[in-house]
Amino acid sequence: MKNVFLFSGQGSQYYQMGAPLLAAHAGFAARMRALDAIATGVLGSSVLAQVYDPAKKKSDAFTPTAATGVAIFMVENALVEVFREAGITPDVVVGSSLGMFAAACHAGCMDAREAMQAIVWQAEVLLRHCPRGAMMAVFDAPALYERQPELKRNAELAAVNFAAHFTLAAPDAQLSPLEAFLDRGNIGYSRLPVELPFHSRWMEPAKDDFLTHFARIPYRAPTLPLVCCARAGALQSLSADNFWQVLREPIRFQQTIAALEATGPHRYIDAGPSGTLATFLKYGLPKTSGSQYHPGITAFDNDTRRLDALLARLRADALPAAG
Repeated sequence: MKNVFLFSGQGSQYYQMGAPLLAAHAGFAARMRALDAIATGVLGSSVLAQVYDPAKKKSDAFTPTAATGVAIFMVENALVEVFREAGITPDVVVGSSLGMFAAACHAGCMDAREAMQAIVWQAEVLLRHCPRGAMMAVFDAPALYERQPELKRNAELAAVNFAAHFTLAAPDAQLSPLEAFLDRGNIGYSRLPVELPFHSRWMEPAKDDFLTHFARIPYRAPTLPLVCCARAGALQSLSADNFWQVLREPIRFQQTIAALEATGPHRYIDAGPSGTLATFLKYGLPKTSGSQYHPGITAFDNDTRRLDALLARLRADALPAAG
């Protein structure tokens, strides 16, 4: 089976993410320090100092758009380094929302400095032009959005994750009526730790400024299949327009996985900080699928034993059969 590395976006971050690895894995720690040196030059402050602030707990909301975006990229990049050191490399990379920056980096389309600079540009442009808002995970069938005018009036469908899970985006002004509607219907939901209504019409005021900034990046052709969840398919090249689509269009994760599954079973490895995409696969893959799914780290890990066991299993799977 091919190794498909999955990269998640904003909303998957939290304080202390990857802390056990930082303490126990020299490769992860070295990569995080190297990336933080770049991040400090781009942001003007250490991201490591923010993520691993001893005064912050995992349960505290970590929301500043630029810092969280860069932090997610750093953790995803360093986690891939852990897999590479174990001899486990991606055959395909999949970017979901902001995870496209890490996916593009590992596909050879941009380097780490270019990716982090672009993440900061994106945050600055959005905060300058767009209304503040939120994204909300809804624990129901995505068809609910199409059936309910109240939802369509106050929010946009930002992501379809699996048959009983989707995400809405809305500006602050629409959040109270949106939550009131969900509460009346006893529909489960949870706000994501973000400052903006990504993947919605409320991104439109930033389009021209966004494209101007992203046109500066010297994109290279991908060196391995680069799958985009905004397109639900592979990209043959990368451009400012592609990144705008990633930001503006809904995340078609369910459709993306269906397209991959149509080509045969895969080994999906969630390289995000929370294991969110592996959880979506747990509930979204068909019962008949021969694919595997593995989170690299999650918010519930207290040590590195589970990751070490996963690395040992994946190494064993990669060995040729004896005899």
